[in-house]
Amino acid sequence: MIEVLLSECCGSPPWFETGLCSSCREHADFIDISKKKKDDWFDSHVEVIGLDDKTNKEIKDKIKEKLEKEITNG
Repeated sequence: MIEVLLSECCGSPPWFETGLCSSCREHADFIDISKKKKDDWFDSHVEVIGLDDKTNKEIKDKIKEKLEKEITNG
C-alpha cells in the first residue's frame, strides 16, 4: 500500500521531504491516512462550509469516494 501523508494542520501533503506542510510551509505533524481508517480521518478533517447538513454530507461523500478511488488506484 502506498503511504499517504497529510498534515494535521490543514490536510496537505508534505513539501518534498522537509517536514513542512506544502500549504502553509510550517513544520507540521503528518499522519499516514493509508494506515488509518479513512472515514475517521476524513470526517474529522474535512468540512464543507455554507451549506445545509444534508448537502454537506452529500458533497463530503462524493469527495471521500473520489479520494478513496485515487488512493486505491495509486
